[in-house]
Amino acid sequence: MSDSDTEHCFTPTHTTVPHEDQASQSTSLSLSPPLANETFLIRDPQTNLVITLKDGELCLHPLEITNTICQWRIIETASGWLGFRNIHSDTYIRHNNSWSNWKFVADVKHHDLWEYFTTRPGLNGRHELRVKHWFGFRSMRVGGKEGRELVVAEHGEKGVTWEFIKIG
Repeated sequence: MSDSDTEHCFTPTHTTVPHEDQASQSTSLSLSPPLANETFLIRDPQTNLVITLKDGELCLHPLEITNTICQWRIIETASGWLGFRNIHSDTYIRHNNSWSNWKFVADVKHHDLWEYFTTRPGLNGRHELRVKHWFGFRSMRVGGKEGRELVVAEHGEKGVTWEFIKIG
């Protein structure tokens, strides 16, 4: 087991990234607003799982702090739309625009309309991720298989207010 597999956080949860084994050493990372040209871990505060790629699939998974599959670089267009590019795969999070199973994936290497996001500030330094849907926005929420997929919220449904943990 590597050192990164056994690191833990023993400071308040709103400023740290906990790991599975609670009996070992600690690492502290602080929350930051999602800003362009910065790299982040994006964590669900309810489960402490982070947005990651696992076997090429976008999902929530326990943090592997030294593994770049869970690190996201924020890109901003000239018109202000945000994009989330995975450091490991160089692919962007996008919605798949499926009528029957509208979810988020990370499988393209460009930042265009289906990869455009905006954020809405929430409580305690957290931010909701939203995509344009007709004349409004839809949020990213947790759902799907084993409750670890990222899906597009229904009309009027709230999404997750994510913790953005700056790492670079």
